[in-house]
Amino acid sequence: MASPDDSFTTNRLARRIHAKIQGVDTWVTTAEDIVLAKLRWRLSSRSERQWRDCLDIAAINDLDVDYLRRWADVIGVREDLEELLVSLRPLR
Repeated sequence: MASPDDSFTTNRLARRIHAKIQGVDTWVTTAEDIVLAKLRWRLSSRSERQWRDCLDIAAINDLDVDYLRRWADVIGVREDLEELLVSLRPLR
């Protein structure tokens, strides 16, 4: 059985988006997966930088909240995700 981290990483790679940036073909991680990865990283560090990045990403993207909640439960960041979503309410 895969660990939650392994299943999240596998899922994140499967969801990446093909893009052309400055004429170069590349793959880009979705905004939701970046937020989740930063929240997971923040678990051990409580990094204010990771938190600000999450706020900035969430403020300018129309995020799939159901997807975020589902994976936040799996990787153990649901409490921080809910705090993030509450923080965004005045902005929307």
